[in-house]
Amino acid sequence: MNMVGTYDNGLVALSVLIAMLASYTSLRLVARSRISEHWIHKVWIAGAAFVLGGGIWSMHFVGMLAFSIPGMATEYDTGLTLLSLAVAIILTGIGFAIAARGEESLASTLFAGLTMAAGIIAMHYMGMAAMRMAGTITYSASWVTVSVLIAVSAATSAIWLASRARRLKHQVMAAMAMGFAIAGMHYAGMQAANFTMLPHETGLIRPNVSPFLLALLISAITFFILLVALVAARLERIFQQMARREARAALRLEVADLLRTKGPRSLEDVAALMGAHFNVNRCGYGQLDPDDDIFDYDICWTDGSVPELLGRFPAAAFGVKIVAALNRGEQSS
Repeated sequence: MNMVGTYDNGLVALSVLIAMLASYTSLRLVARSRISEHWIHKVWIAGAAFVLGGGIWSMHFVGMLAFSIPGMATEYDTGLTLLSLAVAIILTGIGFAIAARGEESLASTLFAGLTMAAGIIAMHYMGMAAMRMAGTITYSASWVTVSVLIAVSAATSAIWLASRARRLKHQVMAAMAMGFAIAGMHYAGMQAANFTMLPHETGLIRPNVSPFLLALLISAITFFILLVALVAARLERIFQQMARREARAALRLEVADLLRTKGPRSLEDVAALMGAHFNVNRCGYGQLDPDDDIFDYDICWTDGSVPELLGRFPAAAFGVKIVAALNRGEQSS
């Protein structure tokens, strides 16, 4: 006999909130990875994968607790449930690693989005396969297709937005897209499921723990992980700012020593110091002639990968905003 389930609207709303918060936190960690180097870069990617993979898993669990069928209790296979968590973390981690490389090509964005969507889809259907109940599940092919399309399109859109998110509102938009990908895929997948109770079965004995309390416990743990991740990202940012201030102070001292010991002839050495400090391949000095709108460059350092920039050049070649800032006496680079 086919069974029709019902949803607890409060738990449904909670599951969607978990998906969005996990998405926002993980995208923030990926943003930190783009400006980090060496092992700390990998730490942020791993943290983002753990947060989003865990968020997908938690959202699914809360969403399943929100769903109930009269007369049919449900338990879960522990091994398969944990495997679904691992798959979600690994695949979202691969997607984030691709997205964090800084390549904004269409192929890279699609690959990252497809990989992340695969993690969302695999987690959901593995989680469904882990269900143990006095019934069977069959799926509607059309709704399964809809669930896959939601995951792929929304996850790819989120990756595209995240790669261009420079402001808070853009990051929020990306997180909402990713959150809807997770929640939308889950509930479309649930719409695809047809539950049939086995004959002469009364269902499994319901656990003593209230599903609502269990959902609150899972959510509390999830929110704690998200909070710790955001605090860690904030602390890392503070440490980076302190390191940059110390590096700037050391640079000023080196420049002052060069100017004091070599005078005007030290500008070539100062250009080399500035280039190394800002990690650019070319650095130099020039004067702006406001009457002729000409830059005259007579000092230039390079790291050898690009040619020197020397001589007179039209100011328009450097951009209207830079010229306007220099004419106002402001610094520009």
